[in-house]
Amino acid sequence: MFQFKNQKGVTLTTLTIYIIVSTILLGTLAFININFMSELGVLTKKARLSDEVLKFYSFFVNDVKSANGILEFSDSYIRFDNGVEYSIRYTSNQRKSGNQTYEIYEVYRKDALITDKLSGVFFTYNAEEGFLKVKISAMDKDVLETNEQYFKVGRGY
Repeated sequence: MFQFKNQKGVTLTTLTIYIIVSTILLGTLAFININFMSELGVLTKKARLSDEVLKFYSFFVNDVKSANGILEFSDSYIRFDNGVEYSIRYTSNQRKSGNQTYEIYEVYRKDALITDKLSGVFFTYNAEEGFLKVKISAMDKDVLETNEQYFKVGRGY
């Protein structure tokens, strides 16, 4: 009846090549996806720490600029002339990050807790020039990250 002169189909060799290429493409896409998701997790953790630091700075900058001077200070306590005070309290709770164990400090504005996720907050004040240095430490993946900021007390810049 019907005879086709040119019958082309998928041969076993062509099918094997298709399967190998598909496997390589799927493996590459899976590798890219896994790396993307792990980096997304790292960024999420850093964002949480950054959020805590920004929360502290949002209160602190407003209070530093509204004050005209500092009445009392130490490395863990500061009181401004406008009545606002910050205190750093050590909590005996230790947290683990990987193999590293680190201490946790709580930051209070008057008696209100601002954050309890930092590894250290320290104040240094230069009374002659009116500069206040704040050093904040936070633990991230077994690495202690430290940030220092200088503030001029009052409205003067």
